[in-house]
Amino acid sequence: MKKIILLIPVFLILVACSNEKANENIDITQEIKFSAKNFVNNTFAYKQNDVVKLGVTKDELLSSFNNYSTKFKLGSEAKSYLIEEISNKNYVRFFHEDGLVSTVALIPNAEISKKLPSIITYRSGSTVCTTTYCSNCCGCIPEGKYCTPCELIAEDCKRTTTGSGPVPIG
Repeated sequence: MKKIILLIPVFLILVACSNEKANENIDITQEIKFSAKNFVNNTFAYKQNDVVKLGVTKDELLSSFNNYSTKFKLGSEAKSYLIEEISNKNYVRFFHEDGLVSTVALIPNAEISKKLPSIITYRSGSTVCTTTYCSNCCGCIPEGKYCTPCELIAEDCKRTTTGSGPVPIG
């Protein structure tokens, strides 16, 4: 009987650890409505295990960005993207066929964080910065509604700002 009583705390610890691991593996895309429909101000990314991931497919994100890019004449079609951390902030960089790079900030979504404090989700900002020369360094990234200047060639940074704020969560 004493052995059983001694095993109960061990059993409880094992159950607690397995539940914690199960929570880490929750499919967040089933819990939160992600969308890249209008590209700007849409929640389409989240952070899990210190890695920023997409809550939409690669094709959905590229299609949404390319529609935006066509509408605002940013350059040729983007064929790839990269989620990148610059100065402790997260961005998505889109690589156009013609060598241009467009960058949008990923902004922590406060509304979802209030509802689900253990999950960090990101919405796209309303400013897109497009450049050739500063695609790998030195500026031309969104900072609020503006772009940081390209330190290599000041004129090599096109800013596009649209939308009025975050899209309501529904």
